[in-house]
Amino acid sequence: MTRLESRFCGFPCSQSGHRSGPVRDAAQRDALRARLLSPVEKGLRSLAQVLTAEPAQPDAMAYLWLLSRRKAELAPTALEYRQTMTTAENWRDRAIAARAKAPRPAREPCGPAEPAPPAPLVPRLPDLPR
Repeated sequence: MTRLESRFCGFPCSQSGHRSGPVRDAAQRDALRARLLSPVEKGLRSLAQVLTAEPAQPDAMAYLWLLSRRKAELAPTALEYRQTMTTAENWRDRAIAARAKAPRPAREPCGPAEPAPPAPLVPRLPDLPR
């Protein structure tokens, strides 16, 4: 792992965050493709199955966006990079649209609707006749 390679994901990073564009160094790109392309593609296939079962799942679309971006960074050519990034951006747009359409769950109240009356400090004595 190089000095600028992320310890978390294995992709080359600048010191200010993830870099954009494909990995330029061919040897490094080939090493990353050998190690990471298979898991990325497996994730893409799994998420496609999720969307087959539930087509309006915004979380699956968001993860497709992220994995497609990672796949684009491993692309051997600039053309393949641009095509994969276009696919990724389409997934991002679809995820945003699906999230906007998704009904928000009703929020449950945090506590009881009305506070309980305070308990008497001393038991109440029966009323005496006058």
